[in-house]
Amino acid sequence: MTIPKLIDLLEFPNPIKVKPKKPKKIGGVLVKSKGQVLLTKRSENAGKYPNYWAVPMGHVERNEKFIEGAVREFMEETQIDIDINSVSYLCTLKDSKHNRIVKLYTIELPNQPEPQLDEEHSDWGYFNTDDLPHPIEDNLKYSLELKV
Repeated sequence: MTIPKLIDLLEFPNPIKVKPKKPKKIGGVLVKSKGQVLLTKRSENAGKYPNYWAVPMGHVERNEKFIEGAVREFMEETQIDIDINSVSYLCTLKDSKHNRIVKLYTIELPNQPEPQLDEEHSDWGYFNTDDLPHPIEDNLKYSLELKV
């Protein structure tokens, strides 16, 4: 007669292997003009970060590069036409709360152009990076304060 090993006596539930979801890809463009940055305020009906101030950004489509999605979303949300060749990479942020990777790009524009907002936004403004509006997501705030 053999003595069973302790491990054989314990019952373990069959672990279900859960594959982690790939993070959603988000692209945005930060406008710098006259020493200030353009931010838009998300509407109160926004699914993520309602009433928060943010850089105009949105989902990158399946066959788009980050920069292409960032420029497209910027133009959809602000109606400000920009040249993709004038945009440069700023930083990448991880949004763990909503499982997103956000790549931000920047462009310098003269004369603080006025956006025409879509239904996803309720307000806009140009701000100094040492006096950003509230509420604003912490990672974005720190990136703007440190990198712009």
